[in-house]
Amino acid sequence: MKHIAIISVVAVTALVRVPVARADLAAARASLQRGDYKLALAEYRRSARGAQRPEALLGQAAALRRLGKYKMSAKVAARALRLRGVRGKAAVAYGRALMDLGRYKAALAVLKRAVKGHSTNWAARVLLGRLYRTLGKKLRAKVVWKDLFRDWDNGTLDKSRADHTYYVGVAGQFTKNWKFASDAYQEAVKLDPKLYQANIIWGYLFMEKYNVPEAEKCFDDVLKYDPNHAEAWAGKAWVEWNAARPKKALGRKHALRALATNPNLVEAMLYLASMDMYDKEYGRALIWVDRALKVNPNHLRALAHLGAIHMLRGKQKELAKVEARVRKINSAYSDFFTIIAKFADRHHQYPEAVRLLRKAKAMDSNDEKALAALGVALLRVGKEKDGLFWLNEAWKLDRFNHQTMNLLNLYDDIKKRFTTIKAGRFRIRVAKDEAKVIGRYVPKLLRGALARYMKKYRWKPPGPIGVELYDRQADFTVRTFGEPTHGGILGVCFGPVITALSPSLGRASWAMVLTHELAHTVHIAISRGRVPRWFTEGLAEYETIIRRPEWRREHRLDTYRAITMGQLKGVVEVNRAFTHSKTPKGVVIAYYQSSQLIRFIVAKWGFGAINKALRMYGKSRTTREVIPAITGLGVQEFDRRFRSWMLGELKIYRKSFDPYAAMVVDLHVLLARAKKSPRSARAVANLAVGYMLRRKISKMKQAIARAMKLDPKDPVARYLQASLDMRSGKHKRAEQTYRSLVKGGHDGYWVRMQLARIARQRKDYKGALAQLERAHRLDPERTAPLDIRARILKKLKRDLELLKELCRLARLREGNARLMYTIVVRATKLRRWDIVRKLGRQGVESQPLNLTIHEKYAWALKAAKTPAAYRAAIFEFQSALYVIPDAMPPRKRAWMKKKEAWIHLGMAECWAALREPDRALRAVRAALARSSNLARAIRLRKRLDPTYRPDDGQGGLVQ
Repeated sequence: MKHIAIISVVAVTALVRVPVARADLAAARASLQRGDYKLALAEYRRSARGAQRPEALLGQAAALRRLGKYKMSAKVAARALRLRGVRGKAAVAYGRALMDLGRYKAALAVLKRAVKGHSTNWAARVLLGRLYRTLGKKLRAKVVWKDLFRDWDNGTLDKSRADHTYYVGVAGQFTKNWKFASDAYQEAVKLDPKLYQANIIWGYLFMEKYNVPEAEKCFDDVLKYDPNHAEAWAGKAWVEWNAARPKKALGRKHALRALATNPNLVEAMLYLASMDMYDKEYGRALIWVDRALKVNPNHLRALAHLGAIHMLRGKQKELAKVEARVRKINSAYSDFFTIIAKFADRHHQYPEAVRLLRKAKAMDSNDEKALAALGVALLRVGKEKDGLFWLNEAWKLDRFNHQTMNLLNLYDDIKKRFTTIKAGRFRIRVAKDEAKVIGRYVPKLLRGALARYMKKYRWKPPGPIGVELYDRQADFTVRTFGEPTHGGILGVCFGPVITALSPSLGRASWAMVLTHELAHTVHIAISRGRVPRWFTEGLAEYETIIRRPEWRREHRLDTYRAITMGQLKGVVEVNRAFTHSKTPKGVVIAYYQSSQLIRFIVAKWGFGAINKALRMYGKSRTTREVIPAITGLGVQEFDRRFRSWMLGELKIYRKSFDPYAAMVVDLHVLLARAKKSPRSARAVANLAVGYMLRRKISKMKQAIARAMKLDPKDPVARYLQASLDMRSGKHKRAEQTYRSLVKGGHDGYWVRMQLARIARQRKDYKGALAQLERAHRLDPERTAPLDIRARILKKLKRDLELLKELCRLARLREGNARLMYTIVVRATKLRRWDIVRKLGRQGVESQPLNLTIHEKYAWALKAAKTPAAYRAAIFEFQSALYVIPDAMPPRKRAWMKKKEAWIHLGMAECWAALREPDRALRAVRAALARSSNLARAIRLRKRLDPTYRPDDGQGGLVQ
């Protein structure tokens, strides 16, 4: 009886435990799907007994793989492989884990056994096909995909199942049936939104075809259900890399987010390596690639990144060794060269990119990605005929590549709408209807700039330089990035080819943009594309600054803030600031700092140091090596002296109170500083500024209150509190605070701007103008005080003062087309020809196709009454005529004839003043042909030709 009692207890216990185990298994699956991998792993382990053991082991393998524990995943899957009923699924889990580890031969054996005699193990067949593809066994892979299509067509694969639809989608993708593949992935996701692998592979397919927005949606759809999915986060990182306007720092954040879940995810490591390579931090990049190759020593993309590092360092022997290593794994892996070529392209080594892509094409002549990339690379070195040939060849193989499609469509349009102006060493592409005017200005500027650069840098261009000016934003971005986008980029240099927005768009000073970009052409050529971004951007900025003072960037205050707040990067680190900045001001500070670094080097060691640096970079030397060689100073001593020099350059800000200095500091740094010094009112007030920038208003108010409590006399806290008072309508109280700050020695731009605001609200315009003038003197680079002064003066109808204010504003907004037009028109009305002459060139540079600017600038030049001015005026009158379109409505045509008559008259008067009567007579005849009763023209005609008798328009003579 005793034995029977024990058996009964066991039986009851088993009956109780089975539902619990089943519940644990269901909970584990749910945890795995929502991204709680550790909990899922624990639940699977609790369930790994009895009948649930096989499925629990498979779940453990899946959870371990998501966590990046590939070796443990392989061990668990191998244990499951010994259990009946799940051997097929276990083989897939085991094979996948082995592939993650780069153990391809072992994976091949496992998957072959799984497929042999088990034709319905489609997951194993798909994985085997992908493995064959990785190993370059294309024919064997093709057999796998063909069998999958057969099973799909005959109904063996269930079209109502998401996983079966996904399997045939993979077959479609790798047989280049991309439309079929995309449709299959879409259907699979529709059938089961939590089939994450379908969205992941679909996202990468979109990215491969340069449809980046759709790729991002795929990864976002995964993260909607599983916010910890590492592969989806890595995909989002690569989205940022491939975007037309990439946010690489955001991509870095995504990649680190992926590694936080899966520390062995190779794709995330490769993104971070790519970022470091972009910043020329090859040592850091190598750390990431080595880490990736420790996880999977045979990972082909990781080996390609290793090859790219060696190529960028100029280590051809090491590159050859990596190539040999790749060929042992896959002798037809053309992506090896394509990937390296993309890095060559991003580092301005455009001829090298072409060479590498030719090798990729030779390895696989049907690789549509390599052919498309080769076409783009050839376009970037100015070989358009060859480039378009290979783009067309790529298009025949792949009708879904957005970049190829966009470029081919653009070049079809170029054939119809554009023409080429040959000017010395330059080949200038421009829209046909703009060519007459642009051809009068751009070639002269380019020839002059090139002559200066050739002399300064002791360099000659090896061939023609292409300059392409696009009159549509979309055309410019397609030519430059392969995709129509919007943004603030005005011009891009590809070495021997420069693309830019047409001057006709009035987006900026075209003279400044082309001078800047042409400087890049020189720097890229001399350094063989190895010049770091800070050096070439700083040097191009320097060239524009010394050419025209108004072309400088107005970021002195931000740079001063960076120095005083301990945020200014050293010369070795400044390159990373272009891509890793976490504050809105970070990139503009990097640009300005780079230009000032060049100014500092030239001022202390002469321009010869710059030439030496460029040639050292061309020999793959790093900034850490270059700076001591050209200055004789260690990097740290150089940084110390540069900061000291910069503080001297920025001394105007020393005595000016700046409550917003913390704007250049990232919020997490401000939080750390406030935490470190909890009793410091200044640290807490600075934190309030950080909250304000990120629009965390409630936290900002709390921080201000706390700072005021810690020290009611702290000027930053007081200013911020007064600003809150202004927002809540307590203007008198705020004004008292501002005036108290001024009396207490804390006078500054922001305080004066607030006092001006209060004065305007009281309609005390005299007081407001005085406060705004004081604000401008405290910070001469700010445009807001001048802008507001101009509005007040316009309201008060003080026209001459308004004109002078607009002229001051023009020094800071040199490329503002609307402002230049306003100045020219207002100055003409006031007959202030001196102002029109002074700013006319700026007007032409901001709007070269504006008739009014050319005409009024010409009259102003004529008023100077010197031979040189007369000739310049004739040139501008001619430009005005070229701007006038041939076709226009009749009513407008009649008005335009009168305008043309006056322009011809202006030219006639200039020719007459230059004592060239024949030319003057031709011009005055043209004027009268357009307006026969123009009295001033008639008088000039009589003076030039005493026998002339004017016609009254009705066949009679004018008496």
